[in-house]
Amino acid sequence: SRGARLAFAVQAERPLWILVLDEANFARFPHSGATALITGRAAPTLSFGVQLPEDGNFYLVLDNREHTAPNKVRIQLRATLPA
Repeated sequence: SRGARLAFAVQAERPLWILVLDEANFARFPHSGATALITGRAAPTLSFGVQLPEDGNFYLVLDNREHTAPNKVRIQLRATLPA
């Protein structure tokens, strides 16, 4: 929902990239220069927030491509809708 605020707390066993993408950029990820609403690195922790600029679908991407081993990740998400 437009104006909703998402707050994330991420803890990862190994460093990984965290991205929030809208639907169009998610369709392009990772090959065609997708632009994220926010990008961060959990190494091993990351806390961040983002306000959604429009209605639509948004995707939280955990990018672990730099590792060949599985990565244990814990995520806490809080969503606040606009008044």
